[in-house]
Amino acid sequence: MSRAPLLPLSCCLFLATQLGACQAPADGDTSTGLPTTTGVEDGTSDTLTTSGESGESGESTDPSTTTTTGDGDGDPATGGEDNSYCVHQCEGDDDCLIGAMDQGQVCIDSTCTSTVDASCTTDQECVEFLSGWSQGAPCTPGGGECEASMQICLDIDGQGHCALAPSDFLECADAGFDEIPTTDIEGNMVVVCGRADAACHPDAYCYLPCLSDGDCASAAYPACNVDTGLCECSSDADCQTIGSSQFGTCNDGTCGCASDEDCLAAGVGDVCNPLGACGCTDDAACSGVESPYDGGVVECVPF
Repeated sequence: MSRAPLLPLSCCLFLATQLGACQAPADGDTSTGLPTTTGVEDGTSDTLTTSGESGESGESTDPSTTTTTGDGDGDPATGGEDNSYCVHQCEGDDDCLIGAMDQGQVCIDSTCTSTVDASCTTDQECVEFLSGWSQGAPCTPGGGECEASMQICLDIDGQGHCALAPSDFLECADAGFDEIPTTDIEGNMVVVCGRADAACHPDAYCYLPCLSDGDCASAAYPACNVDTGLCECSSDADCQTIGSSQFGTCNDGTCGCASDEDCLAAGVGDVCNPLGACGCTDDAACSGVESPYDGGVVECVPF
């Protein structure tokens, strides 16, 4: 099945209004209607897929980058020349701050890039990442750092991290998690909250495979492709629930554009590139695209 093109995660935030919504692993749900970031967090550069909404099971970050070419006629099957997109460009790390706050991104090759490695090789890595364990507060054997928050210290790749655990006041299901038996950093058997169904995709990114349409909560992506474990759109009507012309057409399971006019109407470029992602022919086409970053500029960049 063909999917929308992938762009660096640095594009994710400012392209959220242009290409869909970024996928964040913080809440344990890692589906991507579009730019998504999951997996054991993307490595040198996180990636995002350009589809529609985020939040449905079965989608996540693919740490690869796909480049295609076209003839510039705006047809999703052929797309704009060079497959260029409106992308935030930075000159230094300060250009990657958002509201004067450090969001863990640095400027690499003119692109704001996450410093966290999010590629994966095993399902266990994804259970740890999408459960939030590997992002938990640091802790040490016998240190008691997790006790105040009623969490448990786990050994994640040789480092102690606090993980959410069920208690008299909280059940894992209340946080949308499963109860998972494991051992704490001292080797004691414990039960913690996490995503037992997290998996490492063959393309080396973490995701939550859907098993049925019931796992696909998004109105734009209500259909589960049981072969891929990804939630997809099944009709243009699904995509039109997003409310933007750039995502108004269902292209092989992914919401996107159908013509250059869709992109122009949304103010996110002037050409509909292959697989229905809005792109650009020059910097002027990106003049209406806003970036959340404190510095830098949005320019038309080929991928």
